[in-house]
Amino acid sequence: MPTPPLAVSTAQAAGALGVAAIAALAYAARTHRVADRRLAIPPRRQAAFYAGLVLAAASVLGLDHLSHIAMVWRETQHFLLGELATLLVVIGLAEALAGGRPAPPARRTPQWLTLLAHPIPAFALWLADLYVWHLPSLYQSAVEHPGIQAAQQVCLLASGINMWLCVLGAVATPAWFGDVSRLCYVVATRIGAAVLANIFLWSGAVSYPYFVSLDTARHLSPVVDENLAGAVMLGGGSVLCVCLFAWLYTRARTTQPTTAAAHSTGRPADVPWMGSPDAPPGASVRLGTPGEPAVSRRRPPAGW
Repeated sequence: MPTPPLAVSTAQAAGALGVAAIAALAYAARTHRVADRRLAIPPRRQAAFYAGLVLAAASVLGLDHLSHIAMVWRETQHFLLGELATLLVVIGLAEALAGGRPAPPARRTPQWLTLLAHPIPAFALWLADLYVWHLPSLYQSAVEHPGIQAAQQVCLLASGINMWLCVLGAVATPAWFGDVSRLCYVVATRIGAAVLANIFLWSGAVSYPYFVSLDTARHLSPVVDENLAGAVMLGGGSVLCVCLFAWLYTRARTTQPTTAAAHSTGRPADVPWMGSPDAPPGASVRLGTPGEPAVSRRRPPAGW
């Protein structure tokens, strides 16, 4: 019978804390550079980023032992790490990648990131990561071998962050990817995860033999354990979906009056500041693209 680790290994702890510390330092340096240009990232976004890092590290370190005892705890760890923590991190990255601006210009987004975070590839990569790591052979190997488990967690983080980037506008997105498209995108991700969750929720057989051998040690039927894991996946995804729906609805309601006013006056609804970051507050810049009239925009004050 496999013996679950009594605690997270020193290498795992050092790796998780090291990655979190490096990410925090890099983000702090970025926010400092942006603040020097008087385009500070809002504190709430900074708090979301650091909260995402703390949640990711806590889920890796705090739930490691339990994730080797019951599948329900393992899926809880995966949800916290791959969906909730990544969402918080991307909320903080949305303006950090854009240099403190509300909407990142395409020229500031690296080409490789634009391609990866395009809605279609991002959704395909996230869905493939979800299902491939739940194949019995890979899932079982990740439970039994710390190295494979670390690779699984890295993939969860990477695919989760990449999946949320286009939803929250952290990278340049196609013109057709508006609020309605974002809503459909969120629904598609939830349906993709819900299919797998329902397989576990209504399963009458055990998918991963590792947890069968621990039946006597935990006093929990492996079938019930798998059903509970599916319930956690489905419930957590549903709550997340409702929150994102509320955000998209609020966003649409907020931008609708501005858009309507723009159509009535013939002026752009909102032109983000794209002038020199060294320009003083109140300075003007002429913005425009070839074939379109230039628009005069004043440099926003500090903290805008």
